[in-house]
Amino acid sequence: MKYHKIFLQYVSSKGFFFLTIISLILIILGTACRPKEPQKPAEVPKTREDFVKQLKEILAPLRACIPFTPELNPPFLREEIRIQVVRNMYDFVQNNSENPLAQEAFKEVAKEVAQWARIAKDNNRWVLALACIDIYEILGARSEALRRLRMRGEQLIAQPKIFVRGFLDDKNTGQTTIFVEIINRITGERKRVAARVGDEFDNIRVVEIIPYKNIVRFEYIPIEGMFIDVEGPKF
Repeated sequence: MKYHKIFLQYVSSKGFFFLTIISLILIILGTACRPKEPQKPAEVPKTREDFVKQLKEILAPLRACIPFTPELNPPFLREEIRIQVVRNMYDFVQNNSENPLAQEAFKEVAKEVAQWARIAKDNNRWVLALACIDIYEILGARSEALRRLRMRGEQLIAQPKIFVRGFLDDKNTGQTTIFVEIINRITGERKRVAARVGDEFDNIRVVEIIPYKNIVRFEYIPIEGMFIDVEGPKF
């Protein structure tokens, strides 16, 4: 009799346990099957000011890199940030290009972005300047001055880094050979060249060697009158 009561109590307790587990499973399944609440759509701009506000929100990461005053030293524009801003701006313009209020906002913001491009140029932040020009053009604006600025910026970014690694004097001819290493700023590719005064390579011309200063003067051919003085190794 004693063991019979113990068995009934065991079955009863186990039955309660399993019923509890089954109930929890049903609750979880019911929650999982419940349709999700639809996400709230993004706020649709209704006025020109609304469009301007959203445009400036997209441009905020770019604006954070603009050195508006000499005292400021904002971070340099990272490539992933540039891609993100350009892509988001392109999508926004495509989606709202037929709206007259959006078109007014595009013109207003484009004027401000053009100023950013000039500030970046004045501070030799050419990657930032070109990003601003990209945004300016996506907004549908055109400027001959910014077109020329783009050309110069692209030329400067394409200018390789130049290092003079050594000299070799030929006593018979009196000529000096310089050993140059150039690095492509865009790809990072390195190249070594042996050259003399007058030689040209990778849009670079060797203009002269100034021995008493241990300096080689190069000319960057795509930009007329742009000379680069590079110091050689000191032995």
